[in-house]
Amino acid sequence: MVNDHFAFTGTKDGWTDPQTKSACAELQRLREKYTVMHNGDCVGADERSALVWDALKGEIVLHPPINPKYRAFLQFAQVVLPEDDYIKRDHHMVDSSSYLLGTPKTMYEYLRSGTWSTVRYARKRGLPLTLVYPDGSVVHEPGNVFNSIF
Repeated sequence: MVNDHFAFTGTKDGWTDPQTKSACAELQRLREKYTVMHNGDCVGADERSALVWDALKGEIVLHPPINPKYRAFLQFAQVVLPEDDYIKRDHHMVDSSSYLLGTPKTMYEYLRSGTWSTVRYARKRGLPLTLVYPDGSVVHEPGNVFNSIF
């Protein structure tokens, strides 16, 4: 885990208009503390967040999926890691970060969602996180340092 690194997770369907406004504000807020974003290099929210982070002059580390079907193939990242399975690369993004920003497609958690799976893993690891919901609402979770030790 690196203190000035955070991970981003979001839906391949992109952001709603209210989510866009709130997500951009959160990225600007995070830029005050973090210099590096770990990103999954998929179309939709990953791509949009990377474009915003690049405009904010932040560094980007891509964790591309092994399946190219939804890959964005972003060309402006500073580091592109080897392709990996979705779950493994999502875990690696969280393990390489001290914070998670998530922009889920739904207002509720459900199984069979890469975004929610990444959020669950970050919670298990004790990372503080922020969720930006489709209606634009923002929820901050402080994390649990005790969980991150074990």
